[in-house]
Amino acid sequence: MDEKTTPLSADEEWIASEDRRLLRLVGYGLLAAFFIWIAWRVREILPLFLLGLFLAYLFDPLLDRLQRRGWSRGKAVWLVFLVFFLLFTIVAVFVIPTTIRQVEMAIRSVPAYQEQVMDLVATGEDFLDRYEVPPQILDALQEAKMKFREVVPHLAERAAQWIGGAISSLFLLALLPVITFYFMNEFDPIRLKLLSLFPADYQDDVVNMSRAVNEMLAKYVRGQTVVSFLVSVTTFGVLSIFTWLFGMKYALTLSVLAGITCLIPYLGAGINAVAVGAAAYLTADHAPWTCVILSVLAMALLNQLFDNLITPKLVGGKVGMHPLVVLFALMAGGQIYGILGMLIAVPVAGTLKVLLLHLFPKLRTPVGELEQLDRHYSPVREARPPRRLRARKPRRGRTESEDSRKTNSEPPAVAGAAADVGPAKQSE
Repeated sequence: MDEKTTPLSADEEWIASEDRRLLRLVGYGLLAAFFIWIAWRVREILPLFLLGLFLAYLFDPLLDRLQRRGWSRGKAVWLVFLVFFLLFTIVAVFVIPTTIRQVEMAIRSVPAYQEQVMDLVATGEDFLDRYEVPPQILDALQEAKMKFREVVPHLAERAAQWIGGAISSLFLLALLPVITFYFMNEFDPIRLKLLSLFPADYQDDVVNMSRAVNEMLAKYVRGQTVVSFLVSVTTFGVLSIFTWLFGMKYALTLSVLAGITCLIPYLGAGINAVAVGAAAYLTADHAPWTCVILSVLAMALLNQLFDNLITPKLVGGKVGMHPLVVLFALMAGGQIYGILGMLIAVPVAGTLKVLLLHLFPKLRTPVGELEQLDRHYSPVREARPPRRLRARKPRRGRTESEDSRKTNSEPPAVAGAAADVGPAKQSE
């Protein structure tokens, strides 16, 4: 005969539910640790798949627009893929090999460039000696020169290692069109699968948050990609003129660098100007200082043109973050992941901002509506006059002028009382 199972009490049911919740959390933690371990082991090929996913994200609005015009998803994907493959082939055949050759040429010319810089520093020292500059400045200049001699060979060695890694990565880069094709074809199913992982009660919130993030990133990421391409093309055209006039070298490499650094707010324009000025001084066949001045001025004019006219139209509204937040994000991204971290710092920070505003709606309150809270943080309170010097409040139904006039016309209360008592005593 089967034994009857005794029902659990409320406390026992609560303990059992807590045990199940704890086991579920432990399972999620182990699963997350496993995925992190896998990502670390495949960290060399993971950026290739992330780049393919990013390109599929860029092309998804174009695919949706073609579908709304009656195209099937497969035909739209094939059309976009063929155009992308054509552009990718042009870049892979003409731009990348030429850029690598120019970087290799610059690495081989490092000793000659180093001597040119030393000659420039020596000229500066002679100029400073002529005007009796304090010895501390000369000592600092000597120390900087010694450090420059030590750092340049290490930089050249690291650049050579980067070139070797870039050449070996070209074989993996050939798979990028195929990876992008599959991501474009499966972008919507992947999005729905990820949404199904969340409980039904939270799916609406997830959709709203993802929609807000997409609206913020859509114009910024896609617009900045177009701006980067236009900056590279325009810079190459301008530097080609200086190559023709002064014999300046590395126009294509500097153009690629300009297209990359324009994605870094505040710092990108300075990095580009320094690189162009250094290349103009070190590689110009004649009139190097004229080439430096004109090339830096041209880069400054291009930067103003894009910042004031082209970028606002293509990118639209900015991410809407304070400059201090942007600078912190850039420095944090550079500290964590180098140049790539600086490139993705602003979109990541903007995404975190959108998520925080969604999770904490009170952060959307304008500062003007929070001014009443400022009294809690004011270090100096408003001084109040003594009680006897404070203005009397007018009685109800009277104006302040009438009340003050009555006060001035009436005698004091003690004098009035004495005046009433005096005649009474006389009559007695």
